[in-house]
Amino acid sequence: MKRTDPHPPAFFGGRRTAWRIVAPLLLVAIFFGIQYSPYQPITEDEWNLEIYDTLQTIKTGSTHRQVLILFLGLFGMLGVFGNRRKWPRAEGWLGWAILLFLFLACLSILWADDWGLTGTRVAAFAMVCLGALGFTRFYDPEDLVSFAILSTGTYLLVGLTAEISTGGFHPLQKDYRFSGLMHPNSQAMNCAVLFLASIVSLNASNRNRLRILLLVVAAAAFLLLFLTKSRTTLAGACCALGAYSMLGSSSYRKIALALGCIWITSFVLLFLPEGTIVSIFTKSISFGRDLSDLQTLTGRTDIWKVSLSFIAIHPFLGYGFGSFWNENRIRKFEEVVGWGASHGHSTYIDIVLSLGVLGLALFVVMMAGGIHRSVILSDLTRRPCYRFLYTLLVYSVLLGLMETVFPNPGLLTFLILSGLTFLAFQPPSSDPGKE
Repeated sequence: MKRTDPHPPAFFGGRRTAWRIVAPLLLVAIFFGIQYSPYQPITEDEWNLEIYDTLQTIKTGSTHRQVLILFLGLFGMLGVFGNRRKWPRAEGWLGWAILLFLFLACLSILWADDWGLTGTRVAAFAMVCLGALGFTRFYDPEDLVSFAILSTGTYLLVGLTAEISTGGFHPLQKDYRFSGLMHPNSQAMNCAVLFLASIVSLNASNRNRLRILLLVVAAAAFLLLFLTKSRTTLAGACCALGAYSMLGSSSYRKIALALGCIWITSFVLLFLPEGTIVSIFTKSISFGRDLSDLQTLTGRTDIWKVSLSFIAIHPFLGYGFGSFWNENRIRKFEEVVGWGASHGHSTYIDIVLSLGVLGLALFVVMMAGGIHRSVILSDLTRRPCYRFLYTLLVYSVLLGLMETVFPNPGLLTFLILSGLTFLAFQPPSSDPGKE
């Protein structure tokens, strides 16, 4: 059947100026530099040295990351002040929730434990926000899908090339984790975003050659995601894919799918020998790693217990934006947990530590409002870019349960903020190139 979707993903469509082509490449380089962190499995002694390096970074900051974040802010300023588009206005309560979250982050300097650290983190987050605003001033929502594919695809290609050329690509070894030139968990997020963006673009494209290319990219991204052995990211991507498949489905299809899952589950439980399910499940989710880690979710539950005790002291406003994880508290966690955590391994835990339950409430409103609005705009405009934003936000909400993603100054935070800005401040048009 012929596809009727009038809005396939654009590749930085609209006016083909040199800046519109060069700027995304600069953004790819900026976020690669921010995420660059070659990974090697380490021993306990080496872990202690890594904690020392982390503490030194907290004290003095990372110069190259600071420079790159400033360049990101400069890009945002060019987008904001060097564009003739009309200034966007907040569309409903979603826009106000985003603005209030930013205001609360800036205001938290007043009660922060470490004014200098909070000021630095607020400035970095402001640069990412400014960069996202600049992107939405230069480009259309379709371009965000293209940029997600371009950036994550580049990181995976460069990382895979680096591992093969240095002889580090050993997918059949038990302890191997695909990382490229960054930590496996960071690379896993790139794989997941590339996989989801390729799937959305695949379903929206009418050209057979492009569909075949996107299918190959999606398959490669999923395979590399599996090789990172990041269980949380893989589970989040699969759940987000399931949520995407339900988008726009009829109630009959949703009920039929739910009943089918229940029937298959019941059949397996009834006819397989007792204990087989547990054995298969634990082996499949362990990815060859120590099964004892599953009981504490690789140490996360220990971190959460200690974090909750600190939350009870300042529950409403937190310790200031990014101010909680200072040198003293990292050493405290090292004494209690056994290793020096530098973040809470949960977006929600870290936001409460930074901005209290008030900040968490605003964040939940932002994400829930973004998902709700993306569903509405997807049904209203039939543009695949809003389906991607829906899938991206669902994935981020799920991933945030056991990984700290937002508001770290990385690619995924940039994509989230750009998507929310499109949804909250850019009223949809019937033409993706229409201003």
